[in-house]
Amino acid sequence: MVIDYLQLIEEQPRNGELPAQTIGRVLKAVKRLAVEADCPVLLLSQMNREVEKRADKGHLPVLADLRDSGAIEQDADAVFFIHRPVRFGVLQDPQTGESLQNVCYLIARKHRNDRDGMARARHNSSFTQFTDTTII
Repeated sequence: MVIDYLQLIEEQPRNGELPAQTIGRVLKAVKRLAVEADCPVLLLSQMNREVEKRADKGHLPVLADLRDSGAIEQDADAVFFIHRPVRFGVLQDPQTGESLQNVCYLIARKHRNDRDGMARARHNSSFTQFTDTTII
């Protein structure tokens, strides 16, 4: 099941509840649904703009870049990001000098049953197709 995206799920806040607490309740409900239906759920979420301010770290996203990240960090079994360096003006790999045109990184920042990591892939945006994956 794919839910696109978390912040569009309309849920009325309870008395005195903060928006992040409301998102937490929604996340718990989605997790219960996944368990009851015995079905994986891919839940897309909005990011804040902090990643754009971190040029010194290659603009790589971290868990705190997720909007309402506290609840997501706590309840998610896995959190993945797709990062396109060219979007931030990084046109060549700083280590190899290789062109990063049509390159993206698939980044696992949280995975309860495995380790975090990063895979590099080429993408064809006209087909939303990823190929030639290399583990980093």
